[in-house]
Amino acid sequence: MTQPTQPIRLNSNENPMGPSPLAMQSVTQVLSQVNTYPYPEMLVQLREVIAATWATALPLTTLCWAAAAWG
Repeated sequence: MTQPTQPIRLNSNENPMGPSPLAMQSVTQVLSQVNTYPYPEMLVQLREVIAATWATALPLTTLCWAAAAWG
């Protein structure tokens, strides 16, 4: 391995060697599916697990999520 020419920012979780071949293979395999939402039953199952975990009634279990991009 050659010496890096720029500082490696460890606080940013950077890898000077790049992603592993296994990670690249995994990402490549799922790229064809990123344009669709997961199956609808998944949300119902997730709500049931959260309600059971927190011992709440299912109608009181609300899920919210958001995506953001940092530039």
